[in-house]
Amino acid sequence: MQLNAAVRGQAGALVAFGRACARRLDALTAEYEVLDCTAVPLRTAQRRGAGAMPEVVARGKSGRLGWFVGVRLLLAVTPAGVVTGWGIAPGNEQDRLLADALLAERAAPEQALPSAGRPASGVYLADSGFAGRAARARWAELGADVLAPPQRGSGDRWAKPVRALHRSRRQIVETVFARLHGPFRLERDRPRSLGGLLARIAAKIALSNALIRLNHDAGRPGLTLAGVVM
Repeated sequence: MQLNAAVRGQAGALVAFGRACARRLDALTAEYEVLDCTAVPLRTAQRRGAGAMPEVVARGKSGRLGWFVGVRLLLAVTPAGVVTGWGIAPGNEQDRLLADALLAERAAPEQALPSAGRPASGVYLADSGFAGRAARARWAELGADVLAPPQRGSGDRWAKPVRALHRSRRQIVETVFARLHGPFRLERDRPRSLGGLLARIAAKIALSNALIRLNHDAGRPGLTLAGVVM
């Protein structure tokens, strides 16, 4: 209990440390960032009742998990796997609405949510869940150019080679998600308060960025876990 309280009390410092690691890795000079969401289950999907954190926990659907009860975590990640910003929303929130909030916060002169981070080039690669002419126009007003393959029925089309290149460059965010959910145990945590949830996410993202820095200094590939005591 004392450890949990200590972690919650350091949420702001953990966010700042994660951002500092990103700056030390020159993340804000990246050519582009990858924008994507992942489901973070916080309780068993079959369980009834309101449960903890009713202000953010909701029933949603994920391609990876199917139906889940929890939150959605949005990340902005460089081609090297460095997390430059993040935010959460209820599990039933749309990807575009998460992006609205994150990109607006990134463009704000004074940030209310430091976890959003600052943009690199302003170019983002995203999946079709973020596609839409109206959304792209909104984000352009914030200085963000979000490139997402068009959805079926939109009337827009990308050539197959363009889709393949876009998909391959986006793969890094899936690697980062697998790292957070697997070795870093994000999917297995069950915090009971919003403060605890935010602190745990901040800690895992800070750890991921710090390990990339450690690997960089040791001459290892950035996302390597071998040789690191977890």
